[in-house]
Amino acid sequence: EGGEDYAWYYASDADRVAQTRTPILDTALGQHWVFRQKDIRNWWGNPHHSRPGGVPAAAATAWQPQGKPIRFTEFGCPAVDKGPNQPNVFYDPKSAESALPYFSTGSKDDPVQRAYLEATLAYWRDHAPVSAVYGGPMLSTADMYAWAWDARPYPDFPGRTAVWHDTPNYELGHWLTGRLAAVPLKWVIAELCAAAALDAYDTSGLMSASTLVLGYATDALMSPRDILAGLMDAQAFDARESGGVVQFFARGNVRVTALDVAGLAVEDAGDPGYSVTRAGDTDLPGTLRLSFADPYRGYASCAVEARRNTGTSQNVATLATAAVLDPAYASDLATSLLQQAWAGRETGSIKLPPSRLALDAGDAVTLGFDGLTLPFRITGVETSTFRTATLAGFDPSLLRVGSPPQPRAGWPRRGSYGPPLIAFLPLPPVTGSETDLWAPRIAATADPWCGVDVYRANGGGGWDYAASVAAPSTMGLLTAPLFPGPVGRWDLGNALALRLAGAAQLLSLAELQVLGGSGALAVENAAAGAWEVVQYRDAALTGPGRYTLTTLLRGQLGTEGAMGDPVPAGARVVLLDTNALAVLPLSLDQVGLVQRLRYGPSALPPADPSYTEVDIAFPATGLRPLSVCHIQGRRLPPSLDVAFSWTRRTRFAGDGWDVDAVPLNEEAERYDLEVTDGAGAVLRTVAGLDAPAWLYPAALQAADFGSPRPAYTVNIYQVSAVVGRGQVATAEVIP
Repeated sequence: EGGEDYAWYYASDADRVAQTRTPILDTALGQHWVFRQKDIRNWWGNPHHSRPGGVPAAAATAWQPQGKPIRFTEFGCPAVDKGPNQPNVFYDPKSAESALPYFSTGSKDDPVQRAYLEATLAYWRDHAPVSAVYGGPMLSTADMYAWAWDARPYPDFPGRTAVWHDTPNYELGHWLTGRLAAVPLKWVIAELCAAAALDAYDTSGLMSASTLVLGYATDALMSPRDILAGLMDAQAFDARESGGVVQFFARGNVRVTALDVAGLAVEDAGDPGYSVTRAGDTDLPGTLRLSFADPYRGYASCAVEARRNTGTSQNVATLATAAVLDPAYASDLATSLLQQAWAGRETGSIKLPPSRLALDAGDAVTLGFDGLTLPFRITGVETSTFRTATLAGFDPSLLRVGSPPQPRAGWPRRGSYGPPLIAFLPLPPVTGSETDLWAPRIAATADPWCGVDVYRANGGGGWDYAASVAAPSTMGLLTAPLFPGPVGRWDLGNALALRLAGAAQLLSLAELQVLGGSGALAVENAAAGAWEVVQYRDAALTGPGRYTLTTLLRGQLGTEGAMGDPVPAGARVVLLDTNALAVLPLSLDQVGLVQRLRYGPSALPPADPSYTEVDIAFPATGLRPLSVCHIQGRRLPPSLDVAFSWTRRTRFAGDGWDVDAVPLNEEAERYDLEVTDGAGAVLRTVAGLDAPAWLYPAALQAADFGSPRPAYTVNIYQVSAVVGRGQVATAEVIP
C-alpha cells in the first residue's frame, strides 16, 4: 500500500539510501500490474489472463474477480528497531539467512512490533474494498493470522536458557508470546485516572500509543499518583496541570523555545533575570542502581547497575520501581538515567517576560548567555510578581533507550534455591537521609540470587509481607579475633582478618575516600547484640576470598559500645553498601518487642521449606544519642569545686564546619551524669542536666570520697525523650 513493489522499487542499495525510486512498468504492453508483486487489490478485483511466451491470452482464466476473500495466513514484524521496514526478516546469528531490517540499529523494540500489528489491522479494517459478489471485505481482519505464538509457556521461554537453546532469538524475533500481554501506557494512565475520578486529562503528548508497560506490582495501598510516579522514570514521561487539565507527555516530546537573557524579565538594573549553577563532579552519581521486577526470573526483584568510566565521583544513586522491565531494557535505562543525571548538572532559574507566558513545566528551552547556549528543561513554574521558571539541564537524545540483544543468564531449576544468608542490622543512620531511623537494615546474599522476601507473623497464624531485598550484600566472617581500639583516630595496632562469600573484592582506599565514608563494614558483637561500624584504608589479599584490613577507624557512627574484648573469630561481617541494604518496616510501638520473621528466596512462596523462621527484637539504635566527647574538668580555686564540661555529638547532619555547634537531633538538650569510684561502682547520679556542663562542689566531693581527689571517673549520657539514655562516654578527668 505504500508503493514499494507495487508502483516502484529500489534498483540497488545505493538507490534505497538515496531514495531513488524506479517505476514498475510493462514497457511492452503497458500492463504494469503483471510485475507488481504487492498489487493484491487488482489481483483480487479483476479477471486473470495467462501470458504464455509473454503474449496475453484472449480468454480469462476460471478465476472469478472478487469471488472470495484474501487471507493473510502469516503477518508480523520482528521486535527490533525499524522492524516494519522489512517485517519478513529475522535475526539469528547462527543462520546464514540472518538479517536486520533496512537501517535498523539492532536494538530491541517491542513497541514497534505492537505498532506494526495495530497499524496493519486497523488499515485493512478501514480500507479493504467490499466484494460485489459475496458482500464482505476483500480482507477480513478476523481471518488474519499473526506470526508467531509459541506453545512453550512464558516466561519459562525464553527464561530457561538451559532447556531451550533458541532463546537468544526471542530478543529480536517475531514472538508475540509474553509481548501481547503488555499494555499501552495510555491505557494504564486512563485506568488510574478513572480510579481517581479524574476526567480532565490528556495523553496525546505521549510519543507513541504503543509505549508498552509489561506490568506493575505494588505490595501496599498506594494512590494512583504514587503508582504513576513509579512508572515515570521507567517510561520517560511526566505530568503537569495546565488550564485545568492534567497533561501526560513524553519527556522527549516537548517544544523547544530559544531564549536569550537579554529578553528576560528583570526586577531592577542589577538583576540579570537568570541564574545558572553547575554541580561539581563529586555531587553527581558515579554509579546508578536500578531495581525492578524481572519477568524472566519469576518476577523476582532484580537490580542492574550503570557506571561512569570517567570522573572521580564515588556517589551511588538508587532508583527502585515496581515496574516489570525487560533486563536488557533495564540495563540501558539505568545507563540513560545516569547520563541524564549528568546532563542535568546545570540548574537555574529565569524570570519569564509576558511574551513567554505560554511556557510551562516540561517544556524545553535553550538559554543563551555569556557566549554560551545551553539546553534546559523547565521543571516548575512559580507565579508571583513574575513567572519564575526553574531549569535543569536537558539532552533529549539521552531519552532514547536502545536495547541490543544480550545473552540471558537464565534461571536455575525451581528446587535449586536454598536458604539465603541474612543479617538484621540495628544501625544508626548511615547516610542521614533515612526516614525510619529506628528501623533495622537487612543484608542478604545467596547463590543463585533471586532476591529475598521477608514476612512477619500477623498473630492470626498467617504471614504478612514485610520487605524485599533486591540486591545481594557482600558478607563474610572474621577469621581472627578483633580487639578493641581507639575511637576518633586511626587504629594502627589492630588488623581485621575476614573471609568473604562469593567473588567480592576489596581494594585499598585513599585516606580522603575513607574520611568521605568509603570502606565501611559492620562487625557483629553477638554477645552485646550490636554491630560495630569499622572503616579500613588498607586491604591485603591473603588467600581466596580472604583479606586483612589495616589502618582502621573504629566505632564509627557512634557504635564504639559494640566493640568486643575481643569479638571472636567467626563473627559475621557485612560490607555497608547502602544500595544493597533493605529496610525492615518497624513502628516505634514495635521497638523492643519480639517479632517472628520468616525469610527466603523471592522466587518461592513463604510456605516453601527454603524459608527460615527467627524470633528477634530490635532496639531503636537509630534514635539513640551518640556519646559525648571532649570531657574536661577544671578545679576552681580557692573553693576546690570542679567544673565539668563536654561537647555533644549528633547522629546526622553534623559534618559541616560553618557553625559552632552541630545540630541538636533531640527534642531538647538533656544529660545524665554519674560519678564512679573508678572500678565501675556509681557513687553519685545527676539527672536532667540541660547544658553540657556540671559543677561538682567540694562538699559533694567530700561526701562521695571523703576529700577532694586528684582524678575523677565520670559516665555521661545524652538523653533522648524517645529512647532514654544514649551511648555512654566514660572518662577519667584530672582537673
